[in-house]
Amino acid sequence: PGFGGVAAYYDSRAGSKTGFAVLVITVVKVLVENCMQLWLQASYFALVFDRTTASAKMKLVASMGLGLASASYKAFGTAKIILDQRDLIPVFRVILFLFPLSIFAMLGWTSTKIFFAYTCESHLWNLSSGCVPVL
Repeated sequence: PGFGGVAAYYDSRAGSKTGFAVLVITVVKVLVENCMQLWLQASYFALVFDRTTASAKMKLVASMGLGLASASYKAFGTAKIILDQRDLIPVFRVILFLFPLSIFAMLGWTSTKIFFAYTCESHLWNLSSGCVPVL
């Protein structure tokens, strides 16, 4: 079952998607599953860039684009739910809002890795060092 099982458990327990359940569902379903899978997929894309055809690259980028769009949609929905919770203490609302922001940060990082797969000579890009030099 994996993380989907954890999310399903909290879905069934919560009944309605409010409060703590929203946070757990978002972190488990979107940040841990979707974003990490997209980040790994972008890394793999960069590693096999020279060995793939233009058609394969187009399919991989389309697949990652759909994943990015899906995760963005879920993050926007979660952010809206958090902002609509009028009974939350403002400090707690800000803390909860950090999770959708972290999702957007991961999506930006992944998008940048995809972009630099085409730009860098080695097709590899790191957040801390930029384009990885060709050995």
